[in-house]
Parts: sequence; C-alpha cells; structure tokens
Amino acid sequence: MDMDLRSFLKDNNHIITWEQKLKYVEIISLSLIVIHKAGYLHRDLHPGHILIQLFNNRVISMKISGLTFCGPINEPFDDIQSINPYIAPEVLRNQQYTYKTDIYCMGMIMWEISAGMPPFNNQDNINLKTAILEGIRPVSVKGTPSEYEKLMKECWDANLENRPNAETLYKEVSKLRIEFIKKSSVESSLNDNKLASLVGTSTHPSEDKRYVTQKYNFTPEDILKLENEQKIDINDDKYAFKRNFNYGKCTDCNRFKTSKAWCQSCDPWKVTKGWTSGNKDIDSCIKEFQYDATKYEKLIEWIPFDRLDNIQEVGKGGFGYVFSATWLDGKRRAIYDGEKYIQSRTKPDIVALKTLSDDSAEFLQNVDIAKDLIQIHEAGYIHCDFHSGNILQHKEELWLEKIIKSYIADLGLSQNNKESTLKKGVLPYIAPEILLGRKYTQAADIYGFGVVMAEITTGVPPFDGYLFDNDLAIKICCGLRPKLALGTPDCYIKLAESCMDSDPQKRPTATMLFDEFSKWYGFISESGKLNEKSEISNKFWEADYIIQQLPITTQQNLDSVYTSQFVDVNAISQRFSEEVKSGNITGKYVF
Repeated sequence: MDMDLRSFLKDNNHIITWEQKLKYVEIISLSLIVIHKAGYLHRDLHPGHILIQLFNNRVISMKISGLTFCGPINEPFDDIQSINPYIAPEVLRNQQYTYKTDIYCMGMIMWEISAGMPPFNNQDNINLKTAILEGIRPVSVKGTPSEYEKLMKECWDANLENRPNAETLYKEVSKLRIEFIKKSSVESSLNDNKLASLVGTSTHPSEDKRYVTQKYNFTPEDILKLENEQKIDINDDKYAFKRNFNYGKCTDCNRFKTSKAWCQSCDPWKVTKGWTSGNKDIDSCIKEFQYDATKYEKLIEWIPFDRLDNIQEVGKGGFGYVFSATWLDGKRRAIYDGEKYIQSRTKPDIVALKTLSDDSAEFLQNVDIAKDLIQIHEAGYIHCDFHSGNILQHKEELWLEKIIKSYIADLGLSQNNKESTLKKGVLPYIAPEILLGRKYTQAADIYGFGVVMAEITTGVPPFDGYLFDNDLAIKICCGLRPKLALGTPDCYIKLAESCMDSDPQKRPTATMLFDEFSKWYGFISESGKLNEKSEISNKFWEADYIIQQLPITTQQNLDSVYTSQFVDVNAISQRFSEEVKSGNITGKYVF
C-alpha cells in the first residue's frame, strides 16, 4: 500500500515513536542529498510529496516525489508555486531558489512529523505570508526533544547561512537517532505514546487547497530518473549481509531474518520493553547488550528472583559465591517447527548464579584494603603474609543501605623495614624476589595485592589445581601470574599487572592504589551522568554482566593449602640458579 507522508501522519501519529520520527527525517534528508548532489533543487518539498510504502501498516520504504518544479540550480525559476507554510521567506521576497530553500522546507517537515499535522493549520494564507516574512514559525510541540527542536529551527532560520546543508542535516539526525536509541527505556516509550495522544487529534485538511501544489514544467523522463536515483530503503539495512532466506521472513520489516528465529534490526528493540530490574543503571547496561544481540539464544535477559527455584551454594572462593538454581522459564532456543524457525524455550533448566554487588563495587572493595595497607606501610611495617584469607569482610548498615567493609587482618608475620626474610606464606601470593631469598620490602605486599585483585575478578583462589611445590615457585619466578576474568576492564587489568610486575621498582605504592581505586569508585558513584567519567564507569558495569555469563569454575584445591606454610626459599633459589646456568631458563631477571 502506498500513501503520502502527510496522510500517514494523520492516521498513525498516535502510535509513531520518536525513534521512528527521527528515522523518517534521516531518510528524507538522505534522499535530498542525492537530488542536491545531482545539481538539482526540489523547490516544492513537503510531506504531500513524500511517498511511503506500507506493509502490514509498517513503513518499509520512503522516497521524495512531486518533482514538478525540480530543476538544475542554475536554471532561473521565477514562479512561486508551493504550499504556503513551506515557502521560504527569501522566495516570498522574490529571491532565487537555492539548496538552502529546500532545507527550509525540511524544517517544516520536521515540525509536521513531530506534530502529526500541517504547520499553521488554522492560519489564513494572506496573513501567513506576512507572518513568515516577520520570522514567525510554528510553535514546537510539547515533548519535542531539545536537540531535534534546535536542528529544526536551524533549518528554517531566516538567515540562509545558519541553515545546514542536506549532508550535515542527515549526519546530525543520524547521530541524534542513535543516541536516542541508546537512552531509550520503558519510561521513554510511554512518554512517546502520551505525547502522540496529545497531538494526534486535530483538524487535518488534507483536501485543503493550501496543501496542494499545481503546475508542471519538468519532463517525465527527468522525473523518473531522479525518483529512481533517490529511492532509499527506510531501514538503511546494515544487516543485509546477514540475512538468509533459510531463516524465514521477519513479520515486522518483511525482510529475511539475520539468524534462526531472530531479526537483528527488529527483535532487540522488542525485548528491551516491558521489564525492569528496578535499577535504571542495571537496566541500561542490560539493554546495551540486548541491542547488540546477534542470535535469539545469545540474548541476555533479566530474570526475576521468583522465576528461580531450588537455589543451592555449590562453590566459594575469594570474595565470590557460586550457586546453582532451576530457571523455571528455561533457556532460549530456536527450533524448526516443520515450516520455519520459531522462538522457544527449554523445560526448566539448571543455571549458574554468581554473586553481584548492587552498585558494581565488587571490584572496588580494594579501596578499603589499600587504605589499611597505607596505614601499615606508613607505620614502617610490611605485612609479609598478604593474601585473601587475611582480608576480613564485615557487613554494615549505613542508613537504608547495606555495605561491605574490608579489613586487613593477621599481622602475626608483620615486620619492620629493617628485618625481613621469608619464613612462611601462601605460595601464589609471594613475590618472585622473595621466593629467591631477597629481603621483604613493601613492594612484596603490593605483589600480593595484585594477586588478590585477580582473585576478586574470578572468585577462585590463584593457581587453583596446581601443586604448591617448588615447580610452581620456579614458574612464578619465570613470570607465571594468575589470570584475570574475561571482561575485566582494561584499566583494572593494567593496574593488577603493574602490582605483579617482576621488577619491584615498577610496582605502585599503596597510596597510588588507594588514589586510583577511589577515583574509580567516585566514577561509579556518579554513574548515570553523561560526562567524561562515564566510559570507565560503564566498563565496570559491563564487566559485571560479562563475568556473569562465564562458565562456573569450582575450586579444586582444598582451602587448607591456602594457609601460611613453610617455604624453602634456599632450595627454590638454588634450583633457579641451576636452571639458569643449564640454559633451561633464559631472559633477564631484575631480581
């Protein structure tokens, strides 16, 4: 079914969302680019000359038509034949048409798309001409996005120099639409519908002579050529290379789907609606992943707690717990019903649950630990037995919020800076220079801190599954380090690796760690604010959800091996020297 944009807006404005409106402006401006790059002016641009094709009441294509007065820019054109609200003030002053004249019309089109009715609907024609020359423009509809309103007013500015060209308009609207999609939520969707209901009912004189243009002075061959050149698919399909007829057609866009039971251009927007975790930041983060979902089975979704049953603890390590539970709704899967692929779910299935802090501060409990370590080091002492088993956590209530505070404990092996040789310790947390018989320094505590940072990301103690023997000690001296969880923010990885550097001189101090963690914590506390800090904050939020998707890693070693034990540094140092001399170990070792 084909119809013009004005008629479509009249009948459907109550259901058109702002994301769709922005898309309409984006495609019209893209079509106008084609006309202008060909050296032509339209001269009669308005929604009555924008044709759309519908399928199941959904816009699937859009093109500019009404090329009666269209012609080369250098061709004189003295007649004023157009719809009054769309005639630019310079034309009313008998000045020549320019590219910016069409842009003026785009401003009026943007208003009509926002309001769902023609501009100056109840204004007399004669008075309207005077009003336009005096700078009067339609009043913005309540609820119009401020960025959209600003761009619209730039288009109809009386000063031609202030109007954007078609290409700039297209880029700005595209950028605005992408930002709008990212910020969209259930609340914004409801506001769209509320706005549409306010402006959707009005007198709409589609047969009024004020909204009809007459006259023809352009050859049919030229019209056909231009119409074919600027016909643009409304969805500007960036997923075309993924579509396959074997997946069947999407009922929303009438194109082949991008994977089994999934259309990447349509389905992600549907699954972001109708749910909330109760936390705007968590909702925003989950939706970011949902927008990028490439397959139905890979979609991340929020699971209400009442949809989980038979919850049991199955693992514990570091600061994390692992639980198993029965997901009553079952996992997503695409199945073939004999005719097409459809979205389905398994029967209730066993899933893994991992603990997640409410404010994404799981990583940032390091703030408390670093603060305690500063006090130890400023007192002139070294902990000498720094590992996660010596970090205590206490749950405190602060007003209505429950917080977890971390404290360094077990100072039994602590020594001052003047004396320090290794007697006992937990092997994975001992710095390589200490394993080779060097004296303890505060940098050795920092090495243990780095190992704890890695442990926090995985929830499993370091080198789980290894035998804690001299073989492991030699590997540590040769550069073996515990891995951090997939998805850990780069800034966190970089800091942890610097703590575990083989060169003690390159490790940060406790004060430097405290400053860095405090900065990150501050960024996350301000999450939701759009500023230069949001990128780091978002990285930590994203990490929480990526780590949630990783397979369960249950602890293999007994807890008892992670207690302080005697370490024979003489044997380790002697064997290391022999391995170096024999050529089994090569490289430069700073310690």
